[in-house]
Amino acid sequence: MPVMQVLEGHSGPVLAVAICSRTGLVITGSDDCSVRVWKPEAGHGSFKLMQVLEGHSGSVLTVRVCSMTGYIVTGSDDSTVRVWKMEEGKETFTLLQVLEHPSCVAAVAVCGRTGYIVTGSDDCTVRLWKPEEGKEMYTLLQVLEGHSDCVLSVAVCSRTGYIVTGSGDRTARVWKGEGRNDNYSLMQVLEGHTSCVAAVAVCSKTGHIITGSNDKTARVWKGEGQDERYSLLQALEGHSNSVWAVAVCSRTGYTITGSNDKTAGVWKPEDGSEKYVFCHALEGHTNSVAAVAVCSMTGLIVTGSFDTTARIWKGGKNDGIEA
Repeated sequence: MPVMQVLEGHSGPVLAVAICSRTGLVITGSDDCSVRVWKPEAGHGSFKLMQVLEGHSGSVLTVRVCSMTGYIVTGSDDSTVRVWKMEEGKETFTLLQVLEHPSCVAAVAVCGRTGYIVTGSDDCTVRLWKPEEGKEMYTLLQVLEGHSDCVLSVAVCSRTGYIVTGSGDRTARVWKGEGRNDNYSLMQVLEGHTSCVAAVAVCSKTGHIITGSNDKTARVWKGEGQDERYSLLQALEGHSNSVWAVAVCSRTGYTITGSNDKTAGVWKPEDGSEKYVFCHALEGHTNSVAAVAVCSMTGLIVTGSFDTTARIWKGGKNDGIEA
């Protein structure tokens, strides 16, 4: 799978990437405290820098885009989450709101169904932020406690609303919302990794949870039965170092893993089976791959690295992930 473009401009490691399936915008967050927004050029098959978002006073560790609103959400080790809104009729994002944690914010996720923002922090907690009715503002709805170490990763299933969190305590936790106010409680603890769970993702197509760990593996968990208890379906092995990032294409089910071994792996659902087979190693970065994202509309893969670049990869028809 060839690299389509190398995005350069950050002066520090690219620690976070996201791609908006609605607009095609690519978002990169860096240790240089900035966020860059890259716009696809019509007819050129390439991306150009559209805007640099500044304001964080620490490394930008995580970025997401809300599919409902188009808001960009960024988390930083300055203990804040920033929500950015595109100005009407302009190709410019402005700061909408700052959400505060007591400690470093290592992870954010946005629920495409409700618009809720979920944040994970070094303070071992997960915070759930709800959009205020009739206002373009968020209020703290709930604090989820239970992890005994830093929360390093969060994801939300758009199909079930389940929140999945990964932690330095070597576990992932699944949280379920109930009632009109979506009061979340712990549903299950996923155990088995032998080191910290640095990454989590949920496939809205299959409901599978994917966890990535410093133990060099990613694990696929399947929900079964009426209460959807999760059990280990498969361990994805092949990386020679920590798995720091995972992403899933909701259209195809392809899973992408990013590793400290300087590569990203592409894993394909096996025909006639629920299991995955390794199909591509994305090579070219000269340092650890810290972040991965995949666009469910186009199949484009974005990787971010400690080599200060992001790379965009395009699959062909034989790769099975091309739109």
